[in-house]
Amino acid sequence: MVDPKLLKLWVLNSTKDNGNRIYKPQTSLSETGHEVGEGFELKADGTFIQRWRSDTGKLLSYKGKYEIDGDNITTRFKNHYLDSRLKIEGLDNDLLEIR
Repeated sequence: MVDPKLLKLWVLNSTKDNGNRIYKPQTSLSETGHEVGEGFELKADGTFIQRWRSDTGKLLSYKGKYEIDGDNITTRFKNHYLDSRLKIEGLDNDLLEIR
């Protein structure tokens, strides 16, 4: 079962010295005035939407699927070079830390 706290749009906020990436929900970043941009969204139906900026600054979105096994999120896309495995290091309503 997927933790309901994960089911939202997570936007990259910062990167720690150890390389872990810190994500915040889109709404909290909008409220603080940060630009909404790169990140991902997990939906209850197993859909994973990856968002990042191209070299030209355009925001791109790619739709795939995800599976959760313990603290690991495995993503799969039609274009397999986008597949990834994310390790959840921390999660609450307003913060997601990924290694």
